[in-house]
Amino acid sequence: MRRVKSLLAVLALAALWFTPVVAAAQEPPSVLQVILVDVAPTNVDAYVAELGELQGLLSKAGLSPIRVWQSTLAGPNTGTIAITIESKNLAGFAANTGKIQASPEIQKWLDELQEKGLGDLVSNSLLVDRTP
Repeated sequence: MRRVKSLLAVLALAALWFTPVVAAAQEPPSVLQVILVDVAPTNVDAYVAELGELQGLLSKAGLSPIRVWQSTLAGPNTGTIAITIESKNLAGFAANTGKIQASPEIQKWLDELQEKGLGDLVSNSLLVDRTP
């Protein structure tokens, strides 16, 4: 019995010893912002060209590039444009959002895009990676 208690004590100490190392090694999950925009088929090329201009502004500001997707098998939502922006974690997302809001060039681009009326915002979601 004494031997079992000693073994359990050693295992408990080992678990306590390694717990901070494992917790420190785990990084916060990455996040993905997904912006869905309804764009008329006749405006898709112009809209994607506008997003190309945004790529340059984001790069100039030291921000991650966007990816642009178009739904193909989505029933009534076929053709919807999805813009994705990946951040390392929520803190990175917050920092990037701050940079976007602080950039007069990006803000001007957003205002001009809205004035052109090439598409209508459907949704803006933030997804957190939960991959096991």
